[in-house]
Amino acid sequence: MNRIVLQWLADGTFRVHTDEPIDLFSVDECCPRDRVFKHAEGFVICGSVDAILGGNRIGFTGDQSGADAKVHLFVGAKLPKRH
Repeated sequence: MNRIVLQWLADGTFRVHTDEPIDLFSVDECCPRDRVFKHAEGFVICGSVDAILGGNRIGFTGDQSGADAKVHLFVGAKLPKRH
């Protein structure tokens, strides 16, 4: 399985890490005539997933971690309700 990791940096930007090469596209609905953009190959860092994950605890969607909230804000989704 090819894993994809979004590494959020202190300045609010992110890096994309994968196990294997991928084609990465962005779709911007605010630009209907130019909405699909293919990122350059250098934008994705291959073979670095294990090093980035390290020995850290891995959260999951809905656990209300800081990363969970960031991902939901990034994709424009509403946070899940706490149970």
